[in-house]
Amino acid sequence: MISGSFPDCFSKITLLIQPTRTRCSSAVFLSRIWTFMSMVPNWFEKPRAGTRRTSGVDIRKIRSKGCPFPISAKEIKTARKWSRLSNKVEQLVEHTVATDGNDEVESIAAENLCPFCDRALPLIASPFLVAMLEKLVAESQPDPRPTNSLGRKMESSKYGAVCNRHEFENEELPKAIANKWPTTIDWDTVHVRVTDLKEPLNRILLDDDLRPGGPRDRCVFWTEYLAGAASGRRAGRTGVLSELSKFDKWRPGYYGEQGAQLFQKIMYTWFPPTRNNELHSAPLNTRQFIEQILVPEIGMRLIAEDLGLDNLHDAIEVLRASSKYGAGMFPADGEQCI
Repeated sequence: MISGSFPDCFSKITLLIQPTRTRCSSAVFLSRIWTFMSMVPNWFEKPRAGTRRTSGVDIRKIRSKGCPFPISAKEIKTARKWSRLSNKVEQLVEHTVATDGNDEVESIAAENLCPFCDRALPLIASPFLVAMLEKLVAESQPDPRPTNSLGRKMESSKYGAVCNRHEFENEELPKAIANKWPTTIDWDTVHVRVTDLKEPLNRILLDDDLRPGGPRDRCVFWTEYLAGAASGRRAGRTGVLSELSKFDKWRPGYYGEQGAQLFQKIMYTWFPPTRNNELHSAPLNTRQFIEQILVPEIGMRLIAEDLGLDNLHDAIEVLRASSKYGAGMFPADGEQCI
């Protein structure tokens, strides 16, 4: 509460609303002015018809509520000027906030905004995201808003996955494009390319004598499995927890879960879980050998071909770096590639 004579009050307000050295928007500064203008008491307003005036002051109001400090006619005249100014400031604040706050939204066309959360959609949306949006738009109701003329409405629990998806693509797609990772994959072509890898993959599976320098000994994922199994035994980790700790290493990089499904289907036709294959894949069973060794091996070899990498260790680095992107861009429940 500001108290004292009006000139003293006026000087305090002036000090409080003057611009600081720190940078702030015009809307913030003008809102400060309006905040302090609202502190001017109501008894500075013009008296209503039929009331007595003494030096511009409403006598009845003073008698009923009391005057907080002595007021001269000059001070009241000054206060009225501030009251008229405050009305103009209020209008200017409203206009500035309305324009400053919506500059970014107005610069984006409505068709490029999410119809549910009004945030920007990725410049290149994946087919999976497009399919999700089309389905929910058909199930929702129109809800045009000042920030989005094509807005829609429905229960947030139903469209939450779509908003999470386009935020993921907004964050990960620029990274993928910068690193030349694919945003779409021709799975029929991938199927043919995987078929060409049957011979080297077969040599890895059948090399059960583990001779030094052999196909399995040169397989990075097999040596990582052996090292992980040994450290897991030393640390006492077994079963499900041990497998979860290494799950990311089994992903086929940016080919994602859809790629893993395709690779596994092809592998199961070549290496069914027969007794003979189980003997070759020991100490893993055939399913584990395919998921943990052969699937990432396929991903590494395809990535090396995609990016023209001669060093397979460089391909492994890309495989690990792009695993998160692949899992989100090509999820198992996306457009089916199989």
